Amino acid sequence: MPEGDHSESLTTAQECLLHCKGNGRRLALMTDGDRCSCLANLNHSKLQEYAAGHCDQLCSDGSTFPCGGKDGMVSLYVAECEEGWSRFGNRCYKDGGYGGIADSTRECYNSDSIIWFPRSLGDETVVTSMFSSESEEYHTGAVYKNRYGFYLDDGSLTIGYFPTHYPSNEYPRNNQPGQLVSDGWNLMSTSGNIILNQDLQVKYKSNPEAQNICEKPIVNAFGYQELLRSGEVAYKLIGTSMENVEEVEDEIIEYPGIPIKLMFARGSYIKHFEVKLDQSIILNAIKLTFKKPSYLRRIRIKVPRHYISKPVKGN
Repeated sequence: MPEGDHSESLTTAQECLLHCKGNGRRLALMTDGDRCSCLANLNHSKLQEYAAGHCDQLCSDGSTFPCGGKDGMVSLYVAECEEGWSRFGNRCYKDGGYGGIADSTRECYNSDSIIWFPRSLGDETVVTSMFSSESEEYHTGAVYKNRYGFYLDDGSLTIGYFPTHYPSNEYPRNNQPGQLVSDGWNLMSTSGNIILNQDLQVKYKSNPEAQNICEKPIVNAFGYQELLRSGEVAYKLIGTSMENVEEVEDEIIEYPGIPIKLMFARGSYIKHFEVKLDQSIILNAIKLTFKKPSYLRRIRIKVPRHYISKPVKGN
């Protein structure tokens, strides 16, 4: 880890974040419980991510925030999004251009992000004010809708809220209100998309052109790592919501691959992660083993639709 500048003795991660932001730095580093320093940028491909337990030195204010650890471990906090992105809450946003859903999906995917979907009224109000739309309509990252809510392009689930996603916040026992988007809607089986319209409500629209906004967490994945037993292909994990994701080197398989162990808490409703490669490959197989298979109800494997295409001549 490179040494930061603007070093200061501070007792909390929040103070360090404010200190670094005030000095024009987007990354805050905490070590030894009270030592703050700052970095403008960082080459993530040179880092190795460890489980949170390795940063066992808590901040000296007595909070539960980690502020470093043994053997030179550094707790990294992010004050600002990378250049070209704007921050609201713990997510980053950028203008993805105006156009159709296929181009919008490709634009966001190529920058390790997904199409924005409003998760709260505040999110909706602020983000639409940050990025104007010539038609006052916005693409959303919804791919499926059922009685539990909206499933997004990164595999996460959001319930929605009144009045954007549902026409009423009252549900009389025998007089359920109509839905703005019907349960069972699926982007992969239709020729349309769910948009946020001029009235700031989600609606289905066939083949729409609308404003695209890309979004991603403020702390995104680290750089590419070499695919095991392959000298040419590299990969990285992004968008993970698992409690723990790690390589299992003693599970080396016959062909080049990524032996990964996933751990998640019993009772977790939805968990997801994505493996992104730096070039196209032919996928030979996916091998799954379970310690407690009865805990798992369903597995869904998704290949981005804009990469499903005819082979390029000459390759």
